[in-house]
Amino acid sequence: MITDRVCQQVPREVCHSVLRRKCQPVQSRECKQTKESICSYVGGKQVCSYVPAMQCADVTKEHCEDVPEKMCSSVPSMECGDVPRYITEYKMEKQCYQKMKEVCTKVPNMVCKDVEREVKKAVPREECKTEYHEQCHQVPEM
Repeated sequence: MITDRVCQQVPREVCHSVLRRKCQPVQSRECKQTKESICSYVGGKQVCSYVPAMQCADVTKEHCEDVPEKMCSSVPSMECGDVPRYITEYKMEKQCYQKMKEVCTKVPNMVCKDVEREVKKAVPREECKTEYHEQCHQVPEM
């Protein structure tokens, strides 16, 4: 069998993983240890002392992380395949059929006549029959 190599351009999807940075706000409470001054009057005189204390506040920070993301794109690609090629060949061949031919032969026929006495006489008559003969001829090329 003879084949032809046929190629055509078809789209092909190509995917790869890409890291994308995603950030979101996160709230937390941060506390620090500080010194708080406490003052009081003793004997008409102000006396202050420092006492350890906690100072807290709500803080919003941004939390970020790299997340893999699938990225795809269509890339043209060549696809090839073998396709059968058909070759038409013409060959001479005989085409036969039956042809009717009429063949006649003479056959004796009996004929009777009314007479005083019955006399039989042979009279030739013609009888036909059909015979078949095979006749062939060449079929022309296309």
